[in-house]
Amino acid sequence: MSDLTIVHAGGADTFTPGRCVRVGRSSDCDVTVDDARVSRSPHLEVECTEGGWVLMDRSRGGTFIDGVRVGEVRLVGTQTFRLGSDPAGPTITTTVTAETATAPGTDPAFLATLSPTDRALHLDVEGHAHVFAFGSDITIGRAPDNDVRTGSLLVSRHHLRFGCEGSDWFAEDLGSQRGTWVDGRRRAGRFPVAGTFSIWLGGAGAGEEVKVVTAGEHRLPDRVATLTTVFTDLVGSTSLLTQMGDVAADTFLREHMTALIEVASRHEGEIVKSTGDGLMVVFHAAATALDAAAAMQRAVGDDLAAHGVSMRVGVATGDAARERGDWYGVPVVAAARLCAHASGGQILVAELAVLVAGSRGEHDLTPIGAVELKGIPTPVVAYDLRWQDT
Repeated sequence: MSDLTIVHAGGADTFTPGRCVRVGRSSDCDVTVDDARVSRSPHLEVECTEGGWVLMDRSRGGTFIDGVRVGEVRLVGTQTFRLGSDPAGPTITTTVTAETATAPGTDPAFLATLSPTDRALHLDVEGHAHVFAFGSDITIGRAPDNDVRTGSLLVSRHHLRFGCEGSDWFAEDLGSQRGTWVDGRRRAGRFPVAGTFSIWLGGAGAGEEVKVVTAGEHRLPDRVATLTTVFTDLVGSTSLLTQMGDVAADTFLREHMTALIEVASRHEGEIVKSTGDGLMVVFHAAATALDAAAAMQRAVGDDLAAHGVSMRVGVATGDAARERGDWYGVPVVAAARLCAHASGGQILVAELAVLVAGSRGEHDLTPIGAVELKGIPTPVVAYDLRWQDT
């Protein structure tokens, strides 16, 4: 594992894996930032997991990267975070030294013994797994003709290509506007792909993450837990954001995401990731997740309506596996699919989440029957959660 260096107003400190680094105003923190806009003990924590260093916000005022409040973010390369909501507030800069990823398949002699399936390329984008046999030619972007499509506005229409040359996989940036990033560095043109690592489309640590595994590498989940997953998504935003232009669209999305993150954080939700113009959050209590879903709709509903768009939400409960800062499992897929099935302004909740929540909280739920969802073998009984204030 790599060392972590944190640069702050008082100097620079380097930490080795195996400990939790606390950053705050209190003198007993590992990194002290003496500023009233910083929480005392602590403002944030940084811990080295199996997948690398992860920053976790613990503050009331928030931790921000590129103007967007974050709850948990994997550290890659060099990144700068602002502590507190004041745009002129103090910052810290984190640097994780890149390690060379060496997969068993980087040895040509070993590769020659593997079948095309064993030499497959595994990609994870927006929580969806994709597997491609050796020799495939794959493109990723927003346009519908890509092999892997993403809705993130930070990603170009045709952003990245994967292909094979000799015995190796390579990736190639297709002249994207916001760039392709690995370990905090922008990569232009073609570069080799080997081992297990992440490629970021549109910004280091803050764009769309593409998790890459090659040559038969396998990852074990960090842990399994029973959680309630919430997905949000904007309806009717594509034409609006295109009309706005890049700068106005970025501002609109940043303000929207900030509002959602603030509500989710107040309800003790774990911000897992952005899904372009939506959010994935997990909660340890089903009733709290339902409260948060309704509160998120109330927080952004009027503003979205003024722009002629709306938000839909999907909620599901069950066992999920945590892997490199993300969560996977059928309930996660169910929440995402319920979100995609919902209409604008609607919150669809899987029956198990309703049963687990029980009588905790006053939730106005209407059964809508069994719903056929892509990727789920059996229909999911769902409920419509009414959230409007009366």
